[in-house]
Amino acid sequence: MNLGNHLTLLATILGELVYLCTGIKCPSDKVTLQGTSEVQTISSPNYPSNYEAAQLCKWLIKSDKSYEMIQFRFKDLKLQDSGSCVYDYLEILDGDGLYSRTLRKLCGLDTPTYTVSSSSNEALVVFRADNQFEDNGFELEYWTMPKMFEEFKDIQYGLANYICFGICVLLLISLIITITFVCIDNGRTVRKRQRLMLQRQKSELDILERLESISRRTSRIAIHKTSTALLTSSTDC
Repeated sequence: MNLGNHLTLLATILGELVYLCTGIKCPSDKVTLQGTSEVQTISSPNYPSNYEAAQLCKWLIKSDKSYEMIQFRFKDLKLQDSGSCVYDYLEILDGDGLYSRTLRKLCGLDTPTYTVSSSSNEALVVFRADNQFEDNGFELEYWTMPKMFEEFKDIQYGLANYICFGICVLLLISLIITITFVCIDNGRTVRKRQRLMLQRQKSELDILERLESISRRTSRIAIHKTSTALLTSSTDC
């Protein structure tokens, strides 16, 4: 058992001793409350005014239906603040005894915004105040809910995550395919342009060769005509 657990146990024992000595404030035993689907409220003694010192209050919330769980929502929390909540604190336990698993142990002035759920149809709420530094206390809502709703909610969240992951994978695959087709199409376009350029160059070379051939033929004809004319002139003389 670590130091925090020792301090918690010592604080609990001291709270019980203070209660036995004063005989006031909370009942000596835990108060059993019937949980239903309707929202009900627990609050510290004298809330919303300051609670008195030296108190140990225990509320056992239970449902007759074994398939239900207890849920809690914090409406207000103003308790003496301490590093490990060993002086004034509000504790929610997952069961009917002080040694059940702690779901949440809170102190200070920050009201939590989350919901706390038990794993069974019983939960114990413990409020402890030492002999100094009182504050406004707390207000806590509770109700019951079938466990399958919470499990179904988890399944929904998990399914939603899988669906989102699947959609992301499909989008990625679609993007890769699109880029691949674009690259292939661009490659085909480049090769087509290269073929057209080669064909154009070949056509231009063919034209140049033909022009050169015509030029040579024209030159030969001109030379032949000139030679014939010279021979004719020589004969006449």
